[in-house]
Amino acid sequence: MAKARHSQYQLLIKAVLLVLLLVDLSWSCLQYHHQPIGGDLTALVLPDARNATILEEPFGFKAIFEGERYVGTNRYFAHKSLAVYFKTVPFWIQHFVSPMESIYLSATLLKMAVHLGYILLLSCYILGGIARQPLAFLGTLLFCSALFQAYGYYDTIGVIAGSPTYLSFYGIPILLFLFFLWPFYRSYQLDDYQWSWHRYALLCPLILYLPFSGPLVAPLVLLSSPLVLFALRKKLGIAQNILLVALWFLCLYSFYLGQFNAENQQALAYPEALRRMGSAVLFLLSSKLGLPLILSFLLINAGLLYRQRQFLLQDQWLFLGLALVLFVYLMALPLGGYRDYRPNILRHDTLIPVTLGLFWALGRSCWYILPLLKSYRRAIYLSAIGLFLIIFTLADFNGLHANACERNLLQQLSQSTAEVVSLPATCPLWAWGLTISPEQSETTGKLLFFWGIVDREVRFVQGE
Repeated sequence: MAKARHSQYQLLIKAVLLVLLLVDLSWSCLQYHHQPIGGDLTALVLPDARNATILEEPFGFKAIFEGERYVGTNRYFAHKSLAVYFKTVPFWIQHFVSPMESIYLSATLLKMAVHLGYILLLSCYILGGIARQPLAFLGTLLFCSALFQAYGYYDTIGVIAGSPTYLSFYGIPILLFLFFLWPFYRSYQLDDYQWSWHRYALLCPLILYLPFSGPLVAPLVLLSSPLVLFALRKKLGIAQNILLVALWFLCLYSFYLGQFNAENQQALAYPEALRRMGSAVLFLLSSKLGLPLILSFLLINAGLLYRQRQFLLQDQWLFLGLALVLFVYLMALPLGGYRDYRPNILRHDTLIPVTLGLFWALGRSCWYILPLLKSYRRAIYLSAIGLFLIIFTLADFNGLHANACERNLLQQLSQSTAEVVSLPATCPLWAWGLTISPEQSETTGKLLFFWGIVDREVRFVQGE
């Protein structure tokens, strides 16, 4: 009788967790659908003259052998994948919705795919694989999903960018890097982990993709690979070592190739860069509650684990290794070049590796602590986790109609017959700022015609 009642209780909890997870994912999907497109998309997808060379030079030979400087010298696959996606997927979707809606739906599908990829992979990293207990896996999925903010704490711990361009250059490459590291992570945890042939088939293409994708992957590989090789020196075979070493050398080449990027600006003096990074840290800790909450919870967990003294030595080294890599990564950020749109260097996009590290450390420590607590103490701890998730969920409970202004401008553009359409300066239209001359809108106008949103190659200005 008691066993049957316990089984029913477990089933009820699973059902509640599943419903909460589906609600959270549905809300995230709705938020993503209402985010503005942002800038650079049209220039990269068409592309414009400034971004054309990179699509012809996947490995930067023109930069290496001829010394030519052009945009994105070591980011071919980020450029190419974004262009291919938005030149194909919108037309599939246009069988069901209007051309304008197809662009927003395409962006939404991309962001949701990345969101699901992150929570699945992060849950596996926290639990050490897909848990045999559905209750633990559902709970971890819900925990992770709540951490990925579309609006609330996005400015400080945002991972999934609202702009498809930033997502392609930051969120997606780092997600695929985590996927690449997964079998190495499991090899560290298990003495008998088996590398099947399909793992090699999945990882080999990433050796070529990762070095020539986003700006953060190459430095992360250069910093983490030596530690991985050292930690697994007695567990990896020749094939696994070749995979990691090949990736490291290609990332070293990519890092050098990045010196020819035409977007590079004069680097700040290192002391000045550190001063600005200090200002950024103060902003991150004081502007929103999200990051202080995570750090506070981590400190509490560290205290509980220290008292219990049952934290595996294996995971202690893992935490220390991660902390070392992320610290060196932060200290090396100023060496990656200065950008005037990121004056303090540290921002939610450059902090994605640190943010994901904090998410993992928090989830992993919670997972460790729960089995160690008994009766009312476990109930209190679970209540604290629940309160933590409620705070994050409520903070992110906004963002609908954020692209209403953008959609309204597109509607006006599609209905106008003027050669140069004058639009109100209410918000940027698929750009990072207002369009103040017709020449600035040429690329956007061509791509709007390509997608069928307008019936001609239109130009526009704002604020006249």
